[in-house]
Amino acid sequence: MDMNFAGKRILVTGGASFIGSHLVEKLVKLGAEVIVADNLSSGKKENLNDVLPEITLHVGDLHACICSMRSEMGLAKNAVFVSGACMHARARVGIE
Repeated sequence: MDMNFAGKRILVTGGASFIGSHLVEKLVKLGAEVIVADNLSSGKKENLNDVLPEITLHVGDLHACICSMRSEMGLAKNAVFVSGACMHARARVGIE
């Protein structure tokens, strides 16, 4: 399956986690516009050091991040954001 991510806007939740950061790096290499939302409860900003200049990082809970993105982008750009994709890499550590 050939996926073309060039120029596509992708939101990665939990993108600062070990697995999420590798996903973010791959998406950047594939030409995607990557937005990371992470509260850094288990992820680390340092995991994104190699791609920080090329991504948008929102630190906080997901609801706050989405509200922040909406206000920054305005109505016209928000329509483009909504038409993008979301990759969920967030997980709670220690679930039984």
